Amino acid sequence: TFEDGIYHLGVHIADPTAYIPEDSIVSDEARKRTRSLYMIDGCIPMYPLNLSKDLMGLNEGKRTYGMSYYFDIDSRTGNIIKFDIKAEPIIVTKNMTYDQYDYILRHGTYDKNIDKTLILLNQVSSILKQVYNEDLIYHEFHTLRDTQVSRGIVESAMIYTNYNVAKLFDERE
Repeated sequence: TFEDGIYHLGVHIADPTAYIPEDSIVSDEARKRTRSLYMIDGCIPMYPLNLSKDLMGLNEGKRTYGMSYYFDIDSRTGNIIKFDIKAEPIIVTKNMTYDQYDYILRHGTYDKNIDKTLILLNQVSSILKQVYNEDLIYHEFHTLRDTQVSRGIVESAMIYTNYNVAKLFDERE
């Protein structure tokens, strides 16, 4: 949302540790992979596909355990006013593909709440990119540019979240 010059952004990521015991074979294998690998034409998941897409996936209308990262961001400076992390259940109200997202950004939809949300995400995305866009390491490893606006918005939210969580861990040693 956007109020009084402040973007309120929530980034929600499924939490597999709520479903898979730490000492299990599946957990051991996932630690070896370290992360899911997302590519333009697909994904190599950290966990088996039936678990990551079904049981642990962020699917429309389904309650899933996750980690939520909440940011209050000054729209003028891009500075974080408030940052909070919560382990909580997540219920996705609307799933959509990147193509659907881009279509709505261009043409709108019958649901003005969705229109407003996607427009705000598009606006805040440029602010998020300012944080890491000047980093030389980012440019060294991020050579492929995707033309889909929606992918850039999701990428900016994920990189921004990872950056701020890493910064928090560093501050707390």
